[in-house]
Amino acid sequence: MQNNFSRPFVTTPSLKTEFETLHDYHYRNLILMTISINGVLSFVTTILNLMIIVTFAKTPSLREVPSNILILGLAVSDFGVGVVAQPLFCVLKLVQLKGDARLTEAIDTLFICSCYVLTSVSFLTVTAITVDRFLAIKLHLRYNELVTTKRHSIALVLIWIVCSFNIALKDFYKIQIFFNILTAILCSILFLNICLLFKISRIVRSHSLQIQAQERSVEQAIDIPRYKKSVNTIYYVVGAFVLCYVLYIVKMIGLNFVAKTQNMEVFFAMAVTIAMFNSVINPLIYCWRIEEMRLAAKKIIRGICRRGEYH
Repeated sequence: MQNNFSRPFVTTPSLKTEFETLHDYHYRNLILMTISINGVLSFVTTILNLMIIVTFAKTPSLREVPSNILILGLAVSDFGVGVVAQPLFCVLKLVQLKGDARLTEAIDTLFICSCYVLTSVSFLTVTAITVDRFLAIKLHLRYNELVTTKRHSIALVLIWIVCSFNIALKDFYKIQIFFNILTAILCSILFLNICLLFKISRIVRSHSLQIQAQERSVEQAIDIPRYKKSVNTIYYVVGAFVLCYVLYIVKMIGLNFVAKTQNMEVFFAMAVTIAMFNSVINPLIYCWRIEEMRLAAKKIIRGICRRGEYH
């Protein structure tokens, strides 16, 4: 009698079809789960960042601080993620599941353009915030003279113009070359942020020691305890940025070496989802670390709740 276990395993057509069907089923469920997560995050992102924008609009004292203008700019780009990028991503994945190639290509182009602009604006704005903190410790008393809310506002406008204009470069290069350039830019900006934060830490440590030695000129030049608090806020913002975008950068690098499969599509979808989740974290960091903003936001929320009770 022949031993069935000694025969080589052969996948029958029916078994192969069943396996592929099961694989497609899991793939479809994972993509649907990603769509659901992004749908919820889109709503949360929009509400939280809108709250930050309204808080700035109703609190003039917040707009008088130059560094806060950059935080407002970051909230605007994060608001764009919730209103534009995340809904487009959900629609893109739904259309892909339906297998409409022409519509998928059109929505994919819109998503790539919006994602590129908003991601670039966010990266450059975070870098501008880090540079602002570096200038505050480096320029001392000249900081208030050279750095103003008007100049920061102009810087934000220029960032949006440059990032929006650069999207046109996508049409002059192959899509993969475009992604390679974008990846190199993202890595360079991250490296710049890390270098600046390292320098800031060294300068703050040095100034703290000088103040302990009772050098009054240094103490008058900058309020070290308050400055430390603002720098710690930037640590959280940059740290959250790095954690959320590391998989996104891996995804962009992986496009050069990995073939597109269903498993990789799921990984890419999750990487994009985690990257866009950064837009939820940022407003939470502002309210947690900036007391004036937290109190102003609470006041506005209480006012809205009271109006709702009257109606």
